[in-house]
Amino acid sequence: MQPAQQALVGQIRLLGRGGARAFGSAAAASASITLPNGKSLELADGDIKLTMPAEWAPHVGTWMAWPKRYDVWRSGAGPARAAFTEVIKAISQFEPVTVIAAPELWSDARAALPDHVRVIEMTHDDSWLRDSGPTVVLGEISSCPRPPIRTAVGVDWKFNGWGDLYGSYELDKKVAQKLCAAEKLPYVTVDMVLEGGSIHVDGEGTMLTTEECLLNPNRNPSMTKDEIEAELKRYTGVSKVIWLPK
Repeated sequence: MQPAQQALVGQIRLLGRGGARAFGSAAAASASITLPNGKSLELADGDIKLTMPAEWAPHVGTWMAWPKRYDVWRSGAGPARAAFTEVIKAISQFEPVTVIAAPELWSDARAALPDHVRVIEMTHDDSWLRDSGPTVVLGEISSCPRPPIRTAVGVDWKFNGWGDLYGSYELDKKVAQKLCAAEKLPYVTVDMVLEGGSIHVDGEGTMLTTEECLLNPNRNPSMTKDEIEAELKRYTGVSKVIWLPK
């Protein structure tokens, strides 16, 4: 396998409210990484680089969530599930798709989807994995014996239900870590509220986001704009953040 191919192994796309999410410039960061076995690895500053690929970068699969919230979806979520089924079928023609379904809906999801689509039982509140799931970035760990270890790393941001817009989101707060466990991905937990669909990168060091979302008092009221931008750079590797005004 060529180095360029190795760099792409394990990258995952997550689908949700805003569409697809694939996860790529590099920034040094100090972090405590939770390994697939549950143990933590403490890395000093400069020992790890995290890189968020562009939206259109190659990846190896798509994750989606089976609709379940009857207070959000009309007609008992029937039309939503029908629409999700068609999207899942279309994507699965080109790449592996994994669907998470609440325990009480797993049988329904399994029956509705093609056999080659993986359906995993997982508790969750809403169906927007792009926002509640992890941002999957490329991590390069240089503190280990040469050559450096290159692996996909999940970034587990805090999720607060779009600023407490809907009801309970306690289950969605755990989805990112559960997804990483299912994929055997190491992950870093960030003490900052962020929905994955609120950021976009070009893979060349620039991020696009909005003041309306990340600077809203119902997200991170104790953080300044500069502090939020520093965290974005630290965990995605970008060098420039463009803020779209309200």
